[in-house]
Amino acid sequence: MTHRCPPRRGPPGQRPGRPPRRLRSTRRPTASGWGTRTGSSTRSSGHSSSSARARSPARRSSFQFSTSAFAGKKILGATLRTFETHSASCAARSVSVTRTGPISAATTWNNQPAVQLAAGSKSFANGHDSSCPDNYVEFPVTNSVVDTAAKGYTTSTFRLAATDETDEIAWKQFNSTGELQITYVTPPGVPGRLGLTDPQIGCQQPADMENVGSVNIQFGVTPRLTPIDSGARVKAEIEIFSSSGNLFRTYATGLDLPNTALTVTIPSKDLPDQVTYHFRARTLYPYSSAYGSGTLYSAYTIWCYFKVDRLAPPPPIVTAKYGTTNVPNCAAATTTCQEIVPHGAAISYTIKGAAADVVRHEYFYQGARVRSQVSGNTVTVNLVPSDTGYNLLHVVSFDAAGSSSKPTDFLVNLKSAAPPVAAWSFDDGSGTTAADTAAPSHPLTLTGGAAFDDAGRDGGSLQLDGADDYAQTATPVVDTSQSFTVSAWARLTSVKEAVVVGAAGNISSAFELYYSGSLNRWVFMRVKSDTMAPSNVKALSDEPAVLGAWTLVTGVYDAAPNKGRLRLYINGRLQSAGDVPYLDSAWKATGPLSIGHGQYNDVFGNRFAGSVDAVKIWQRPLNDKAVMAEVEIRKADRVVAGRAAVWPLNSATLDADQVWRTEDTIYGANLAISGFGGGADQSTAFVEDDDMGRVLQFSGAASESLTLPRAVVDGGTSFSAAVWVKLEDATKPAVIARQAGPDRDAWRLEWKPVNALSGQWIFSRTPANSTEPKTAVFEADIDAVTNYWQLIVGTYDASAEDAIGSALGEIGITVNKRADAEGRDSYIAPYRLGSTVIGKGRTAGAEFAGQLHDFRMYSGPLLDNAICDEFPELEGNCPVPAG
Repeated sequence: MTHRCPPRRGPPGQRPGRPPRRLRSTRRPTASGWGTRTGSSTRSSGHSSSSARARSPARRSSFQFSTSAFAGKKILGATLRTFETHSASCAARSVSVTRTGPISAATTWNNQPAVQLAAGSKSFANGHDSSCPDNYVEFPVTNSVVDTAAKGYTTSTFRLAATDETDEIAWKQFNSTGELQITYVTPPGVPGRLGLTDPQIGCQQPADMENVGSVNIQFGVTPRLTPIDSGARVKAEIEIFSSSGNLFRTYATGLDLPNTALTVTIPSKDLPDQVTYHFRARTLYPYSSAYGSGTLYSAYTIWCYFKVDRLAPPPPIVTAKYGTTNVPNCAAATTTCQEIVPHGAAISYTIKGAAADVVRHEYFYQGARVRSQVSGNTVTVNLVPSDTGYNLLHVVSFDAAGSSSKPTDFLVNLKSAAPPVAAWSFDDGSGTTAADTAAPSHPLTLTGGAAFDDAGRDGGSLQLDGADDYAQTATPVVDTSQSFTVSAWARLTSVKEAVVVGAAGNISSAFELYYSGSLNRWVFMRVKSDTMAPSNVKALSDEPAVLGAWTLVTGVYDAAPNKGRLRLYINGRLQSAGDVPYLDSAWKATGPLSIGHGQYNDVFGNRFAGSVDAVKIWQRPLNDKAVMAEVEIRKADRVVAGRAAVWPLNSATLDADQVWRTEDTIYGANLAISGFGGGADQSTAFVEDDDMGRVLQFSGAASESLTLPRAVVDGGTSFSAAVWVKLEDATKPAVIARQAGPDRDAWRLEWKPVNALSGQWIFSRTPANSTEPKTAVFEADIDAVTNYWQLIVGTYDASAEDAIGSALGEIGITVNKRADAEGRDSYIAPYRLGSTVIGKGRTAGAEFAGQLHDFRMYSGPLLDNAICDEFPELEGNCPVPAG
């Protein structure tokens, strides 16, 4: 790097801009020559004379420069440059340059600074006549500036004098120009952040040194250079020494910008096993200039240590207990494996490393896609196997180097899970008794105006008006002093205190699963005593209910000694505010079990308004996986999706509130329709189609839309949206339908063109913890979507495992029952808010243009042949019925 130093300005008190040269004379030995003589901009050196005058005095010139910035630099070259305006003749005469101490206003011929270093000399002649005109003169002063930088001098003062001051034609005159050109490089600094980055253990000392057993070992280091020279590139050199202290191998990174983190990766097999190594690094700065090239080296870092250990530990030793009873490992058994542990109970596994250097273990049940891990050589974990019958636990040990053992398999045979002690499907259809499919049976008697319908989450449901409707057993159903689980699908239609299920005592309910209008949350409550005004413990949902939508509400009471808990699950997910301790002794309800009201202070009230379906009660605490399994309703090994809304989109009527609406045939969630046709009559929006009959025609106008100020499905659980679509202009984006939240869409069906020939049908969902949507995509030809009807089905399957098995939930899209490779995406944080909008996007430019027919929403995922069952008019992709 080359730097040009202008002359240093004058001393304090002198007018800025005065040249920093000195002129000294033997004629005036005590006069200061600081600055420029009046009327002259030149300075002289040497001795002048003429026949007409006496001998002239000797003169010397000095230049002073600030060189503090070069302290500690590697000086490659330096040149003092000035401009000669006159010489006594064109015969070259030598000028000597010396470095002196600093000059000041006090400098005189008799008070000159001492000479520090002879910089050199040079012969030249410029400015006498046209044969040797004025010219720049350069003096090499590298040795002087090297010395200045090494000693950290803040200034450099150079004196110009005739080498022979008695030579009368050695006299020279220079103008006020003076420049010191320095080419230098900055010495590199000691590297930072040295250590192992894979495995990520950093720089360790012998006392805390870790073992390394990975296939590759990566060293990380940051070569330093401060300040950074222009265009500089540096690298790091890493030296690895064996435990004997001998240099084992040297590695270098590539060149990169200074202060950049760099890595070197080597196969661990290049390092002998079971050996301790220590390593260090230094920065290398290769440079090249007109003065030559070379490499500067920094000092070394401190030592870092590691040990290579590629020996795998033996398989772990695993034992198990249920309570105080030893559980045998049936993996090694030759006879029938005993059923010792009941389904849903915890097994205590003790895992012990078979080698002293084992530091952790991983374990998982066969079929699980998520592994759990625990640190320590000998540990105990309490696990609840998810399946009845045989459950195989795999356990793997890891040593400090990360090497893994072969697995130890531990096989247990669980007793069959106890079935529900009560289960009401409400598919009875008519009458005043709801059958219980459990044995012994506890039928419910319908009271008030409670009635059956055919619009349940699965089949029929129990309709309650919130005034005097309820259903009740004749006798107790569950022992509430022991562990139990209660689950129900509920469709709430108004925000009030509303009990879904409760178990009565003499004066108060032992538990209630209900909605609290005051808290605006779902609640699972246990009452501490069967007395007037008893205290209670509540487990709450994290969010309000989605009114008019089916929601799975599950309460679990786990009566584990000294560890009793209440847990509330919404749509199969444990709520953060729904996991609370219950350490009091639980009491047994002696009264009936009720659906639709609860008991408090010997009065039944808080009646539920809406629909209830699939109520189940178990005399055991269901675990997380078992609760989530209830989200997916199956019949004949097929997932059931219940109709939540059906809008034929074939007509509109003007209601008493002067709003035009199109009908929902399930729960009367009629959509307001507006902006069509330019007039008040919205029935003109419907036209005849040769294939579908009467359909809804959109022109793409921004005013056109269908809306409902709420959702019709709970986005926290499985659902599907299905609609027949035919686009008018497939070259433009078009939003078909969405659930519009305040700042995002909970879900959206849309079309986006890709190019002039193709586009994408998209079903997207925005998570609750992000504004970036997840998308499922189906590629389609533009000709097909404008000339033919397309059945678009967007699905959220809450029970599906994601791509890595670490969470639950997946979205998907099918078109005419077909799916693309990009037709699915994981979705694990459901967003549930919003209103229902058809035909209009969040922003302008995505208005729908085309025709829609038969829009449906389903509670549950509409998958595979269930699509064919719901839409028998779909041809080509559905099996032909037998016969």
